[in-house]
Amino acid sequence: MSTTVPSTGAAGDHRAISAAALIAIYMQAVNISIPNAALPHIQATLSMANDEVGWVFSSYIAASAVTMSITQWLAGRYGRKAVYQAALAIFTFGLVLDTLATTSIQFVLARILQGAASGPLAPLSLAILLEVTPPARHARMSLASTVCSLLGISTGPAIGGWLSEYYGWASIFYVSLPMTAFIFMTMASLLSEKRAERSQPFDFFGLTTFSVGMIGLQMLLDRGERLEWFASTEIWAEAVASVLGFYLFSVHVLTTREHFLRTALFRDRNLVLSTVISFALGFVLLPTLALTSPMLEELLNYPVDTTGYMTIPRVWRWWERWC
Repeated sequence: MSTTVPSTGAAGDHRAISAAALIAIYMQAVNISIPNAALPHIQATLSMANDEVGWVFSSYIAASAVTMSITQWLAGRYGRKAVYQAALAIFTFGLVLDTLATTSIQFVLARILQGAASGPLAPLSLAILLEVTPPARHARMSLASTVCSLLGISTGPAIGGWLSEYYGWASIFYVSLPMTAFIFMTMASLLSEKRAERSQPFDFFGLTTFSVGMIGLQMLLDRGERLEWFASTEIWAEAVASVLGFYLFSVHVLTTREHFLRTALFRDRNLVLSTVISFALGFVLLPTLALTSPMLEELLNYPVDTTGYMTIPRVWRWWERWC
């Protein structure tokens, strides 16, 4: 059960809320790939090593995945509108920190903050879209959210490459500020508050162990080649942390009645199938998206803006094959 503050219910309000939610989904996705083509300029300014480049993407995605998993609990305890606006405010702060970074560590930390704030935006935006849309149009609205997400990922390198080439790499983050302002003001004035009547406990132990396992594995894969894999003490530490985290998480899920992962959800074949497809999509799309721009710029000597343009047809061609 949940309580909702009544709203006007006007069709115009619903259209404005839907537009703001779709823009939020696009903004969350575009910021995954927008630094892609601009990496040479970012590396030159921040003296970023090649193995640190991967953290520009993985830090954002990993932080987003962690906070996305606690979105339902946060919205139930503090209110959907409050969490949404807080996420937008932190996301904006992360954008500003990106532009102020003077070292690679500062930049990666800013991307982590930005990614953590982006986690609740996509699920809350989709929930809001389905709430303000009649049930007969839910399928169409879900398709629109998917298109906005794909459009954000595919156009990010082109936007980032063009802006960084002519206006400096910091401009690729300023471009999101008008969108955050529009979304924040629209939701603040039109979106009704909604929260659970009784807050449910959250499995922080499960989230912590899963996060440790995931982060340890990510660091192992990112830094393993440069440090000669298990010849390095750091790689051993990351491997142990990853194995221990996933082991504790698995034991916790199998031995605890209420835990972070709701295994009952996997009885739904549609959910299982969509999860497998989403994993395959991300496994193929995101790594190749991150590697295409460095290949075009460093090996084939394409300029930054041209590299961004050339990534668009690759993503759409891949989407057509899957659809």
